[in-house]
Amino acid sequence: MKNLKYCVLIALVSLLAINSLASAQEAEMETYTSDRSGITITLIYPSYSDPSVIQSFMNKREKELVAAETILNLKVSSSVEIKIDPVLISGGAGFRNSNVFHYTVPYCILSGNYKTTQFFYQDCSGAKETGVHEITHLLAKRKLNPLVPPFLAEGLAEAMDFTHRPKDVVDPHLASIGLLLLDEFRPLSELFVLTRRGLTWSDQKKYFYWQGGSFVAFLIEEYGPEKFKDFYRTDYITLTLRPEEAVEEIYGKSISKLETDWKNFLEGYATGEESRAKFFLETWEDRLGQRLYEQLVKIWEEHPFELIGYSSKAYGLTRERHCARVDLGNLSGPSVDQALKSYQEANQEVKELLATWLRAAELYKSSREDIGRSKVKTEEATSQLRKARDLYLKAGDNYMADEVSKMLN
Repeated sequence: MKNLKYCVLIALVSLLAINSLASAQEAEMETYTSDRSGITITLIYPSYSDPSVIQSFMNKREKELVAAETILNLKVSSSVEIKIDPVLISGGAGFRNSNVFHYTVPYCILSGNYKTTQFFYQDCSGAKETGVHEITHLLAKRKLNPLVPPFLAEGLAEAMDFTHRPKDVVDPHLASIGLLLLDEFRPLSELFVLTRRGLTWSDQKKYFYWQGGSFVAFLIEEYGPEKFKDFYRTDYITLTLRPEEAVEEIYGKSISKLETDWKNFLEGYATGEESRAKFFLETWEDRLGQRLYEQLVKIWEEHPFELIGYSSKAYGLTRERHCARVDLGNLSGPSVDQALKSYQEANQEVKELLATWLRAAELYKSSREDIGRSKVKTEEATSQLRKARDLYLKAGDNYMADEVSKMLN
């Protein structure tokens, strides 16, 4: 889904701008420590954070760790440290909407000698988050193997999350059926050597997360978690250069036979739901709005701080569109017709909202250039500022509307 790719891109560049502003105000950090069966979980967080939010955050992480340990029959045996980036949860007026573009709030998890940035986000089920996916990465790196092909790493995390809450996330089996139907299904021989370099975010989701998630879930369901853990522990060189050896050693069959068994499993998995699988993949690749996102990136390059307060309304609508896609990608979701209708309506609203915001940004930029040339606030510039303010308000961006109002006063 290229739309989401650009949405996430804007989120990242926006955070860079915010970070440059926030660097001048170093937040004091505090720690919250919890001992669970001899394992210390330490949360490092900005001192101005709401204590109830921090407590809730910690409780969720502990529950997700237990869930991941239970599914994989593994146990974390050393301390876990989580650090929340102060910029991302800042409550200051200039930063309150700093993450409106995206669904993820990154924080670092220090796991042994491996420092990784994991992304936990509130998903379409509301209060639930993707913690099991990210905690699985932590658990796998510590207890199984720190270096495996991306499709196995993300596939394991996706399979665990789907196992934990099958009605709330994209079904990797259904997505893989869509890939088969659209002739985009990659053979195992390619997946083992596929890297992130040069791969679009949309393709990473398709092959690492969904095909990988389906493959791992299939292996665990058909052959059990213990045999899969032995397979996952295979060294990286063998898994990437000689995967057929690893498959033969652990599963006692050729890689082509294992792939055939997997495809046969998929063919019998969701009989009658082929249209849902195809529609899901097609909406994921929907290009509608891509040009608008490219324009937003261009505006950021010229005037980076204008995006800081960008419309939480747009975020909400983008989220609705994303959730409609998730509904299509899960057998427990509403009917295909209903999910498609929700997606198309949200998609159109997002497109119109972004167009309104872009028009406001163009008028704002033009008026400032006019004032810069003439050294005074001309009638034309004043008229453009008023129009920009009204359009920002229409787009739901109160922060930028306030900024324009300051220039009008």
